[in-house]
Formats: sequence, structure tokens, C-alpha cells
Amino acid sequence: MKLKLSEYFLLLVTYSMIIAYSPLVRSGEISDEQCKVEYLLHKHSDLKRSVKDFDQTEGQGWRRLNDLGCHREAADLIQDYLGEKKVPQLLFHRGQMLAFAGQTRDAVSAFSDSLYSETVDTRGFLWNDYVSGVIAFLNMDYSRFRLALKALRAGDQKKNEKNIQVLRRLQYRFDSEYKTALLSAAPSPEWDDNCTAASDATIGRLMGNRIVIFGEIHGTQEIPEFVRALTCQLARAGRSVVLALEMPESTQADIDLYLQSNGSSSARDELLQKRFWSSALPFGVSSQGMFDVIEEISVNPARYSGVKVLAYDPPPAFVTPDAKFDAMAIARKRDEGMASAIRKSLAANSEAIHIVVTGRVHASKMGGSSRDPTYRPLASIIASEFSALAFAVAHDAGDAWVCVAVCGVTKFDGSNKQKMSRGIHFFDAGAQPGFDGVFSVGKISSSLPQRLRSFPKTKQ
Repeated sequence: MKLKLSEYFLLLVTYSMIIAYSPLVRSGEISDEQCKVEYLLHKHSDLKRSVKDFDQTEGQGWRRLNDLGCHREAADLIQDYLGEKKVPQLLFHRGQMLAFAGQTRDAVSAFSDSLYSETVDTRGFLWNDYVSGVIAFLNMDYSRFRLALKALRAGDQKKNEKNIQVLRRLQYRFDSEYKTALLSAAPSPEWDDNCTAASDATIGRLMGNRIVIFGEIHGTQEIPEFVRALTCQLARAGRSVVLALEMPESTQADIDLYLQSNGSSSARDELLQKRFWSSALPFGVSSQGMFDVIEEISVNPARYSGVKVLAYDPPPAFVTPDAKFDAMAIARKRDEGMASAIRKSLAANSEAIHIVVTGRVHASKMGGSSRDPTYRPLASIIASEFSALAFAVAHDAGDAWVCVAVCGVTKFDGSNKQKMSRGIHFFDAGAQPGFDGVFSVGKISSSLPQRLRSFPKTKQ
């Protein structure tokens, strides 16, 4: 559509009035009415620009609309510019604008259109793998996302480094919307290694024990990632590992089947249909972060050679109608059941170090509580029989998905008062009864229940 001079002048007058009387919606972004006018102005002036000016020049073409927060209009302008032509980079940018606008389904379609045909020689620039990773992110398909990132890392690092870094940002904020994840700060160098959680000296100290217990806050991104990195580091050092997760014993067979599948999408889908992962009561132990740990081990069997996953939480103890409800009796029975499951695993896997991830109340090696002096948490029972270390989490202020009165995102003050760096830090003897030290994970952020991944990252 070409505007007549009189129509163009009218648009300018209308736009000046909107600017004068319409407040900004958000800092750096303008109202919907202003976006519509901006779109028409740029449609009149930009469609004959060169691809370089329209697509690659800051402040021009669709980028001007993006700068103003007019993401849907930027996508429309790109479509107007393209017409029937297929320019992969422009189609990709259209997908980005649609994703920024929260139109996930349309964004996936645009990104898919930007893929090169198999006959095109990109000379080591792995464009299709990069785009596939972005599509997997939007579809919340972590298995395919990991495969795409793995393919990029296996290619020419120099040619693909920029896109590797983009996928790393998406991976680091996999639970977030595309715009939030893309524009977030890059992960720390420690996270970048992806297989380091502690110093070599600390790893040596851990290896002298049969069990290492980590008292966590359920429902965070950072704690599962830390434990996964530690498991990877121990496996890389040649040690057999049993990663014991606070999940129902009834899920063990399903987890084993998925691990044996090497991360196949069909096995993944079958696992996620199971009650624990699809429950309407989504606890933090069934978080996306925890599932990602299992998926990482399944997708990379060579990297995690010698690693097993143990689900050790026993069936709940029910109270008969004629019995008096005793919460502490139920708690004691549960901790004893968890200890029994780990004890059996220690017997069956005598050469393996057991990394036990559990709620902080179960992780203390000191028995007794203010409500019940006879209460013995899981760590207290196990440490009386085997060589064991116990660490409490230290974290900066943030939030986590937890279930107290109700389930949801809850803010937490920081517990890392000494500003310790990421890693495992030992206490002096007797400094904190029940624990040998802390594991520091930095700022915590909530990891939503895995079942919520079945929904789009944003509304259509």
C-alpha cells in the first residue's frame, strides 16, 4: 500500500497528537495506538530500503519499531518487506518479534520458515541447528534443545560461537519467556563449564565418604543445576555415582526406562504422562529443574557413565480412622523409610558415592527437634551407619516454588551472609551442629513444576 501525500501528512498530524496526549506505557515503549501509526509511517518509508538498511542498520527498518516496543508491528513490517520472498535472516527476525509479542505459535512458524533447505551449503555455519534450538526453547522441549546446543558445540566454534552463547542464555533461563531469557545476562563462568561444582581438593574430600547429603530448598533452578554439575564432575573423575533424589520410590521404574532410552522424545513424553510429573498437586521436587537433571543424564550417557538415579521417598504413612493423628510419628516413619531405601542402594552399589538431595530438615546429622527430641532425620540415621557428609544450602535472596499452606512462588531472604562463592565450603569442627558445611549457589530463582511446561511460554 502506498500512501498519498495528503494521507501521509494526516498521519504525521495524528501521530503528533498521540505523542502529545498519550503517556508512555512502559519505559522505552509506546502505546498500541502509537505503534499502529509508527507501523504505517515505516511501511510508507522503508519498504524500498536495501536489506542491509532495513534489517541490519540500528534505528532503521523494523529495528526502529522493536526499539519502541512495537513487536507485533515490527513482525508485520518484515512480512510486508518480504512479500513472497524467503530471506532466512529476516524470517528469523520476524520470529523473534512474534516471540517478543508473546505469540508463540506464530513465532515457531516463522522460525521454521527461516530454516535452510538441506541442499544449501552453509560452510560450517550451523544455522539450522541454532534455529532448531530456539524452536525447542519455545516448545519447552529440553531434549531437542540440548541436542541442538550439542550440535553447535561440536561444530566450528569460531563460526558458531555467537549462536552458542545465545542458546546458553536461553538454557540458563529455560523457564522464562523468550524475550526475558534472550536479553538476560550471560551465565557465570562457573555455570559455563557445565561440569564443575567444587574445587579438585573438595572433590577429593568428598570421595573419602560413601554419602554426601545436600539439604536443599525445593523448587529452584540453581540447586538442581549445582547437584547435576557435581555429579558430572565426579563421573568425569572416574567415580561411580548414585544420585538420590527425593522422589517417590514408585517412580523408579519409569525413571530407569527413560535413562535407558538415551533421552528419546517418545520416552520423555511417556515419562511426563506419569502421575508424579503431571499431578495437579505440583510440589517443588517435581520441578522443571529436577526433571532437567534427569534429562541431562539420559541425553548424555557417555558423559554420565557410571551414574544411576535413585528415587528414595517411601509411600506416605496413612493414619487409620481410629488412630490419633501424630505428625511427628509420620515424619519419623518417613525418614526411616528414606534411610532404608538408601541403605539398600549402598549395599547394591558398594563402589558408588551416593549424592543425596533432600529437604534441609532431613539433611541434618543431629537428631531431635523442638517438637520431638526423639526425632531422627534421614542424615542422622545414615551418618550413624556410614561415613557421610552433610551440607546445608547457602543462597542469596531470591524465590522458589514451594508448598507450605499453598503451592507457589515464595520469596526468600538470603542465607549466604558471608558472601561465599559458588561451591562447597567446610565449617570448622563443631561450627554448626548437624552440618559439615554449606554449598553456595548464589541467587535462587523459582523453577516451576514440570507439568506447567505443557503450556506455552506466553499466551497466544
